[in-house]
Amino acid sequence: MANRYYRRSGEILRDDGQEIWSIYNPKLRGWERTKRANEAYATAFQDPFHRISGEEALKSIAERQQRRDKWEERYKREHPDEWNKYHPDNPVPID
Repeated sequence: MANRYYRRSGEILRDDGQEIWSIYNPKLRGWERTKRANEAYATAFQDPFHRISGEEALKSIAERQQRRDKWEERYKREHPDEWNKYHPDNPVPID
């Protein structure tokens, strides 16, 4: 069965057609099944929910990922000590 995509409150959700919903997480750069995704499934037709095409979902995902990447770069630049504290595997050189 083909995936269906939805947008709700700025989040992109994917329904695999078997009641298994995933939410796009820009931090992970991928889909994850979480409590939020399950709650979205449970309230799918109660909240403002907008079905979107796969193409629109990909475009929205790309936009969210770009915003996340820009935020991450700004955070690294403005707070290198904090970044290094929480990301020891990906340190930023401190001048």
